[in-house]
Formats: sequence, C-alpha cells, structure tokens
Amino acid sequence: MTHQLLVKQGTVNGIAVKILLDSGADHNVLRKRLPAQVLTQKKAVAEGFDGSVTDPQWINEVNADITFEGEAMGFPI
Repeated sequence: MTHQLLVKQGTVNGIAVKILLDSGADHNVLRKRLPAQVLTQKKAVAEGFDGSVTDPQWINEVNADITFEGEAMGFPI
C-alpha cells in the first residue's frame, strides 16, 4: 500500500503556500515567517506517536486569511 500526502496550493494573507491536509489533526500550524494577527499566546507541549513529549513552548493563536482552491476562509489558527 502506498501512502501519499494530500497537498494543495493556497495562500495565507496573500502569500502563496502549499497546504497539507490532515483530517486527523487537532490543530493547524503556520510557519512563523508568515504574517498573521496574534490573538492569544499560551504554553503548550507536543506529544509524539511514541508518547514522547516536548518541553513547554510558547505558541500563538493567530487570525489569518486563507484561500484554498479559490475559496476564501478566515479563522483562528
């Protein structure tokens, strides 16, 4: 069986990006270099499939204008 990633073209605040679709994800992630309006900041940890956990890190909840296959979406990420 071959596993393939579902990657589509889109934009984040007018910047062309590749969007990885992950229907099982709890959260969405943007690169820090992409401009976005910060809504809140909090500390969070990431847990791997093997149960390993990262040290707490500051993360931002942001608001961004996203287009995906020509459809505009705006929501906190």
